[in-house]
Amino acid sequence: DLHFRGPEPWKQHALGGLHSIEADLVVYTGDFIDGRPSAIEDLAPILAKIPSRFGTFAINGNHDARKAGPLVEKHLDQHGIHFLKNRSRSVTIRDHTVHLAGTDSLFGALDIHRTLKDVPDNVFTILLAHEPDIAAHAKRVIHIKDGQVEKDTRQAA
Repeated sequence: DLHFRGPEPWKQHALGGLHSIEADLVVYTGDFIDGRPSAIEDLAPILAKIPSRFGTFAINGNHDARKAGPLVEKHLDQHGIHFLKNRSRSVTIRDHTVHLAGTDSLFGALDIHRTLKDVPDNVFTILLAHEPDIAAHAKRVIHIKDGQVEKDTRQAA
């Protein structure tokens, strides 16, 4: 939750320190802006500079969904950040497929059925959700045996 309001030197400095990380994936789970919706114009290029080997992904938070969801999505997309609003996408990392499924905020247009509809069975999946309450909408029963997922059944509430 960055709650960016425009040029804020301390936040820009803190985010700039992340330019030297070596992340496989970078995910942002919303609340990019607070107050002035156009602040995303200043924030998006800063977030895009944080390196990621296999992609950078984002979803809306409640502040984004309420104030400027389409504007946030547009600017992040323009800077190469993949926006997963009720969508999923597979990523191959070191010969392993990982599925990222991103919801919209509870205060936006949350559609958990749409979010998970293209997620194949038996593929490791990371659900990106801003609000923890979304877990109640995406119940997942996982049985693990010897450290491996034995059964994965999705149900939408």
